[in-house]
Amino acid sequence: MNVSNGEDNTEKSLFALVCGRVQQWKGPDVLCKAFSHLNEAIPNINWIGRDTYYTENATKTQHLTVEFPEIWNKKIIHAASLENQKMLALQSKSKFGIVASTWDMFNFTGVEFLSQGVPVICSDNAGCSSLIINGFNGFKYKNNDPIELANRLQMANKLTDEEYKSMCKAALSTVKINLSATTTINSNLAMYASLSNNGQEIKRNLFLNNIFEPSEDQYSFDATLDRQPLKQILKYISKRIKNKL
Repeated sequence: MNVSNGEDNTEKSLFALVCGRVQQWKGPDVLCKAFSHLNEAIPNINWIGRDTYYTENATKTQHLTVEFPEIWNKKIIHAASLENQKMLALQSKSKFGIVASTWDMFNFTGVEFLSQGVPVICSDNAGCSSLIINGFNGFKYKNNDPIELANRLQMANKLTDEEYKSMCKAALSTVKINLSATTTINSNLAMYASLSNNGQEIKRNLFLNNIFEPSEDQYSFDATLDRQPLKQILKYISKRIKNKL
């Protein structure tokens, strides 16, 4: 996953960008159909990613060229995959990132855009859509709904400079807060605890917490022991001595 520090102030030369394979479930058909439902023209959208086979004898880009001759490579401009750093630079030059997947796991490109302060227009069938709040840090639309996607594209295109800057700040803060180490570790620990104990809360292990929780401080082993309850340490020492004897 490509991640920047979110402080790139490069002039936005692209309206919107899709980063992903040109594949049926990545939603190129839905995006093409959305253009036919636009009430007003919007700037071209760029799609960066490798082509895939759609049938035994035709690739997906060949299919899209035939099916949407006035849109594919006319209004949605396709180019082959780029190396990571070049892709990162292109993402930072985009006003919006698009995740048009008709289904997806999480989709890291959505987070890559957000981490650079780029709002995301996202299908609600992509896992990263859980991070998107409509009109706050991007726009979410109903999966496989080109009319609603067209509406979201038009809303994005009509944002004022002030509204857009506010959305960019929200996109960046979403990653810093929702995907911080502290947030994700605590969330994962809570999930593991519920799964391992049939939903019953398990008492947290203070020793492991102090070792693994994020901290700017550097602790030696002694310092870690200093942070443990003395009663538990004495109980352990007593047990250890008995086992030795």
